[in-house]
Amino acid sequence: MQRRIDDATRMLETAWRSNSQNARGDLALAYALAGRREDAEKLVSDAGDLFVRARIFAALHDSERTLEILDGAAVVGPFRMGRALAFPEYAFLPGDSTTQRHTNKVGLPE
Repeated sequence: MQRRIDDATRMLETAWRSNSQNARGDLALAYALAGRREDAEKLVSDAGDLFVRARIFAALHDSERTLEILDGAAVVGPFRMGRALAFPEYAFLPGDSTTQRHTNKVGLPE
């Protein structure tokens, strides 16, 4: 969140090499934020949590895959969807129709 992407990437690469379970998704997100699309895409498929995967694709500005994953994640309800959409990586999505579709789908207010 401090945008110290290079520092975060180095630490997360170390954690990933030591088999940290949470490091894969975080490292993929750091790669995406650093503009390392190919490296991020190699790791994102193994990130199990749908919201982690959606956030990585959002950081890559891949609206199609981001929205596809969010569609599948809508079953978790309004709290998790609302919390997920609050991350700054989703700011690139057009707020009028696409994100509104997801907030309406889970019963969040406009």
